[in-house]
Amino acid sequence: MNIYQYLDAVKKGRPINAHRFKKLLQNEGLKLEDVGKISHVKSEKYAVNISNTELFENWMHRFAPSKSRVDASTRLGDSHLHSTSATYLIAKHGKVNSPDFVIKSSHESRNEYVNDDWKDKTAILIENSECYTQSSAFLAHLGITDTNHKLVIWSAGNAVTHPLTVSLLTKFKHLLYCPDYDLAGIEIYETLSKTLGEKITFVMPDNLEDYSSQCRRPKVDVHYIKALEKAQKHGFTPMIALLTKGMGVLEQEVIIRGKI
Repeated sequence: MNIYQYLDAVKKGRPINAHRFKKLLQNEGLKLEDVGKISHVKSEKYAVNISNTELFENWMHRFAPSKSRVDASTRLGDSHLHSTSATYLIAKHGKVNSPDFVIKSSHESRNEYVNDDWKDKTAILIENSECYTQSSAFLAHLGITDTNHKLVIWSAGNAVTHPLTVSLLTKFKHLLYCPDYDLAGIEIYETLSKTLGEKITFVMPDNLEDYSSQCRRPKVDVHYIKALEKAQKHGFTPMIALLTKGMGVLEQEVIIRGKI
């Protein structure tokens, strides 16, 4: 629970975990005792009798969920605390020299660009822009050579996990996700899989281990350990071999060069 959820529970007269709530307030330089008296109910549950209504309502307003990107920026000081009202994907058809176009998804018009044939089509999600730009060579090294009837999309890292984008991706019959071979790549895949399920496939070339000399240590060592653990959990055999032999993670741009 966050601060607002605790405040809402107190307002409704429900007992709360006061110890946890106090710690959250302390991180903001606040004290629970300033708004009311705390009394034990049972176990770790405590009731809060509000005595300073004005201060309590001030907190309710301060920590209330943002209503828009503008509200998050002006009231909370961070616009990124609220999702954008629209997302944009750069895409192209898989055939050679296909022009780029933009797919917009919003609450009002998220189906505007969804063609009827998408339900029978495969979309290829390429995480990084340079690999998207050189998609023919990149995909060939991944073993994907038949792209004429597929849609190639620049997924732009974690941006592809926006709820509006994920909703749009559900329209496709199948999705091939081509990420960096690191913790973030697997975690993005896991997030997408929660909604897309078996529709989405994590793409790895069979010879991924051949790129082990190009692996790099992540800035945080534990990210390497977690990436290896998750690769083992999902049975990503080529990635397990890569990480184990290279003792690091791999950016997908390396693959444009072909087998090393």
